[in-house]
Order: sequence, then structure tokens, then C-alpha cells
Amino acid sequence: SILEKGEHSEHAGFIFYSMIKEMYSFLLEELEYVRDSLHEAEERVFKGEEKEMVFTLSNINREILDFKNATSMHKEVLTSFSTAGKKFFGSDFEYYLEDIMSEYYKVHNGILNSKEFLEELRVTNDALLSTKQNETMKVFTVMAFVFLPLTFVSSIFGMSMSSPLINSLDDFYKVLGGMFLLCIITFLLFKYKRWL
Repeated sequence: SILEKGEHSEHAGFIFYSMIKEMYSFLLEELEYVRDSLHEAEERVFKGEEKEMVFTLSNINREILDFKNATSMHKEVLTSFSTAGKKFFGSDFEYYLEDIMSEYYKVHNGILNSKEFLEELRVTNDALLSTKQNETMKVFTVMAFVFLPLTFVSSIFGMSMSSPLINSLDDFYKVLGGMFLLCIITFLLFKYKRWL
């Protein structure tokens, strides 16, 4: 009466059936919410928010693990109940026992599908994040290589020794121009080698 399943009032098996149907319907609705979260995360991953999505994907993974842990023993229990239920409630109740197993498999498959989707999305997110970090490191490495010869030249002229090129102000500009030319040559070399 509470479950509004008055048409089945012959024995307690119908009450159990109604309760299980309600429970699995609720779990399927919750899994739909998890799937929506995954699709939203997927959109954000491809919008360039890989770093922020690491935490979000971890939270979704925790939710899926909660589902998995909560339903991990259901198959064994329901299989045992299915065998015992046929003997206890009769062959007329067999349809309801099969329907309970069907509802369980819907939830089970939903959890597996969500888990696979999450794993693929995590791999993609990690790959995009790694690529972005590699690009950043490449730029910094190129900058370091461009400025390395300049640092070397300036350190030579910074030594407190006599040098043939620092007798006049014009010599200073010649050295500065040479450093600038060296910087451009290094940059063009990187472009030619396609390291940039």
C-alpha cells in the first residue's frame, strides 16, 4: 500500500520486488546524473581546461566507485534469491525474479559504461595536459638556448681584463650588435630545424 503496488498483494515477494524496482530506478537516475557530469567534463577538457578537470574527474571517479562498492554484492545475493524464490514463491513469481536481475544488470552495465568513459576521458585529459606542459617546457628551453650564447659573450666582456674590442663607445655597440645578430641566427636556426 505504501509503495502503491496494491495489485500485487499475494505474498512478501511482491513487496520485495517493488522495493528493489524502486531502488534500482533511483540508482539509474543517479547514474544519469554522473553521465551528465562526465559529458560536461568532456566539453571542458576540449575547451582547454585540462588542469581544472583533474580534480573534477577525481570526484566523478569517487562517485562511480561508491556505486560500484554499493552494488558489488548484489549479483550473488540476487542469484541466490532467484533460485530460492522459485522454490519458495512458486513458478508464477519467476518473471519477477528475472525482472529484478534485469534491473540489476541495467545498473551494473551503467556503472561499467560510466567507468570506461571516465577512464578514456582521463587518458585524453592527461595527454592534453602533458602536451600543453611539453609545449611550455619547449618554449622555455628554446629561450634558454637563445640566451646562452649571449650570456657567454657578455660574461667574456664582463671579465676585468683588457680586451681589444672595448677601447671606444663604438666598440660597445659593435659587441651589442654582434650579440643581437647571434640571437637572431640562433632563433632562425631553431625555426629552420622546426624546434619552435
